Amino acid sequence: MATDGVKIIDGDTAHETYEGIMDLYDGGATIETIRSQYPFPQTDFYDDFDYEIYTTAYALAIWEIGHMTDDVLQEVKRVIEIGACVKSWTEEYDAKAGKARQKELDKLWNKINTPNQKVRKRKKYKTISNFLFDENDVLVFKLTDKNYYATILFKIDQYRGHCTYEFGKVLFKESKFPTLETIASSEIIGRKIPSGHGMDMTSILSMGIEEMMKEGGIEEILKRESEKKGSFVIGMDKTAVDHKDLINFTDKFQKIGQLKIKNAYKDTGSYGGASDFDDLTREFPDLDNYIKIFKADKFKIADLLEQ
Repeated sequence: MATDGVKIIDGDTAHETYEGIMDLYDGGATIETIRSQYPFPQTDFYDDFDYEIYTTAYALAIWEIGHMTDDVLQEVKRVIEIGACVKSWTEEYDAKAGKARQKELDKLWNKINTPNQKVRKRKKYKTISNFLFDENDVLVFKLTDKNYYATILFKIDQYRGHCTYEFGKVLFKESKFPTLETIASSEIIGRKIPSGHGMDMTSILSMGIEEMMKEGGIEEILKRESEKKGSFVIGMDKTAVDHKDLINFTDKFQKIGQLKIKNAYKDTGSYGGASDFDDLTREFPDLDNYIKIFKADKFKIADLLEQ
């Protein structure tokens, strides 16, 4: 399923549609621009289930910004009458789940059939201009075991008023304070992400469940095949910390310089989150064990840097 629950905005497709429209709207886009970026209808792009998700999320957003039209209403009515999501939830869960989805659809239908007397104003989100650190900063910190560790600030991201800092996990643990050169010659945790290029995907996907399980599961099969073919992309293992949280423990770090890992590697990978210093640094004393548990990879930092 493409959604996590029965509500109108309750899953990936719904969030991407609704928030995408709102991002354009808040950025000053005209309704013509919004409609060009989010074509409607899109019956050829989705199956019936996902199309209901897209259509209802689109309709809610358009109604909230004051641009509901008869053609959108008629399409929403048609989609609700088909009842793809109600049918799916009823069959895969139970009648109660199906009725819950129908209730949400009825609420939406009643809302968008009523003129919006309070059109949503364009929002202006606060942006941070004085960052606590800079992208590519190499930050050293000391833990209670008296050893020094290091992290690299990959990226600072701002979205809808939230500012987050994305940190990497450097494989460094020494009693002696490191130099920038020492960190550059160290390793960092990341992921080899199968791209599918050059792999026989038909053969892999045609394997039976039992055969896949014997081979370690689909993820392990894809990873192994990508190693053989060299068909993978590299992504970093990242931990995100909100600006409002990081501001409380910046004194724990000492900047020793900058190392610029290529954007292609920093923009891809896996995420975790932390709210305080202990959260952020919890795995650093035993990163080799972290690699084993989470089946991660490690790479030489020097091989990942911009030339």
